[in-house]
Amino acid sequence: MQITHKAIISPCRSASTALENCFGQEPELRVIHQPIKSGLLRWGIEDYRIFFKKPLGARAIIFKETIGSRKLRTSRLIVFPSKELVSNTDQVFIFREPLETWRSWLKYNYKNLDFFLISYKHTFHLLKESLEIAPQRVTCITQDLFLDYPEQVLRELCSKWEIPYRENMLWWERPFGSDTCLIEFSKFTKIAIHKRRVFDSLKKAETVIRTQPQQDLHPTNEQEFEVVRQLAPIYQTVCSLSF
Repeated sequence: MQITHKAIISPCRSASTALENCFGQEPELRVIHQPIKSGLLRWGIEDYRIFFKKPLGARAIIFKETIGSRKLRTSRLIVFPSKELVSNTDQVFIFREPLETWRSWLKYNYKNLDFFLISYKHTFHLLKESLEIAPQRVTCITQDLFLDYPEQVLRELCSKWEIPYRENMLWWERPFGSDTCLIEFSKFTKIAIHKRRVFDSLKKAETVIRTQPQQDLHPTNEQEFEVVRQLAPIYQTVCSLSF
């Protein structure tokens, strides 16, 4: 059976939007931004219509979901309401080093540590669940791997997902399509990614990505201790699963 749906899943602030936009450069792919989470934010219930959408001439539908931010329910987002959908969807999970992720949350004024811890653990739970149900459908990567070796990661994913790798995935010359709710991206030069930077730190031609004002907030020692204590073992496991 041909798998037409592909999911990018990560805790919030982990470079999943960057990967989404790489695929968004390819007109043969239909890329949709957070359709399930958007339903939860707009109507108070997850919107699973994405699973019934047809590619409509595209090679595949790729959708991205981030877990967490300002609401508890988004920190426990259910991406797949059934085992059948897990088996019928190719998935890539992206994890960022926990302390870096928490610092990035604070930079965007996401200040609830409990929500952060829940969202990180819940994403890991979703990963384990998918691995138990359909391991052949699951890929796991770290943000560091993606930012250090973007071409290698994209080629590996394209091969596994049976979609063609294109050079334009490394050239941000095309804005997001109308199906996405992001419109702030314009023309980018070829990706020049450095370790421990997300795409709003890329060397770029004319646009600086800013989705919302950044805050000068820093984690407390107590917060750092809890993040490391609770999430470092998870990240170590993720690193061992990353290709």
